[in-house]
Amino acid sequence: MLSCKKDDVILNENQHNLIGNWVNPEYTDSLMILEKSETLKLNEYGISFKTEGKLIERNFAGWCGTPPAAYSDYEGTWTRNDSSIAIEVGYWGGRVAYKWIIISIGDHKLTVEKRITEISTIH
Repeated sequence: MLSCKKDDVILNENQHNLIGNWVNPEYTDSLMILEKSETLKLNEYGISFKTEGKLIERNFAGWCGTPPAAYSDYEGTWTRNDSSIAIEVGYWGGRVAYKWIIISIGDHKLTVEKRITEISTIH
């Protein structure tokens, strides 16, 4: 007997390892791969998932991303529902809400699909 199974998301037993600092984004098509770190890097993108649904996203301090770009820390919130992470965070122009789909998560690496089409600016 044969059966079919759709493998949308690969989650391992280390799902709880989302809490912490994630840096060094690498992009492949719609995927972003981040590495876990002790701290966020100065003048580079990073995100810190904290307990109780709080987060800090280090992102561009203004609309221009041309080097040398300035970075700022923006406070926000996150919620997790199975394999998706809903994020609401400030940025230089207001607030934004978007969704990440977890593809895999381990002790040192997080792979997500950024749902760009779901980004919205909150005024």
